[in-house]
Amino acid sequence: MNMNKTLTCPHCGKEFPYKGKKKFCSTACCQRYNAKIYYHQHKDEIEFKDKKKERFDKWRKNNREHFNDLVREPSRLSGIKRRKFRKENKLCFNCGTKILDEYLSCPECREKRRLYTQTKKNSNKIVMKNKK
Repeated sequence: MNMNKTLTCPHCGKEFPYKGKKKFCSTACCQRYNAKIYYHQHKDEIEFKDKKKERFDKWRKNNREHFNDLVREPSRLSGIKRRKFRKENKLCFNCGTKILDEYLSCPECREKRRLYTQTKKNSNKIVMKNKK
């Protein structure tokens, strides 16, 4: 067998020198590759999903401040900045088009909201009638 032969790692694609029966460039690549295979084999099982959810909930509980910094605060701040910018430039809060009156939204967005609230109220009335 030729000792100058190189192999390619199936996980990362890095080339490494041939050493016996070794398939991966490192033990970390081997573990990552096997974990990926395990995940794809078991991802649809209910027990696997429950374990994954429990592990995430535990991490989120222990890292609440870090989680909030990563997920919640940036999206909240970007919404506040967006609304402030639109208010200063007299743009609609919903769609960002130019408004000419004193309202915070354009006539089209107000009409959409009015229709949505009317249909929501009507659907609640229908549900209430069916319950009686």
